[in-house]
Amino acid sequence: MVTLKQLPRSFVLALLIASAAMLGACEEEGAAEKAGKKIDAAAESAGEKAEEAAEAAKEAMEDAEEKAKEATK
Repeated sequence: MVTLKQLPRSFVLALLIASAAMLGACEEEGAAEKAGKKIDAAAESAGEKAEEAAEAAKEAMEDAEEKAKEATK
């Protein structure tokens, strides 16, 4: 089962692999390649932000669980 935290990383990895394969045959970088690199960077940034958000949500849930346990004592 794929978790929310794993999904962005695998998506970014797939994008990077695909762009590397396409750029491997080119010696000179054209407009499409530059745009592709910008898209890759944006996807990687989005993936990192999603991971950070997932971690923050996890921590918030753990804090809420701990507070709930303390309140029921």
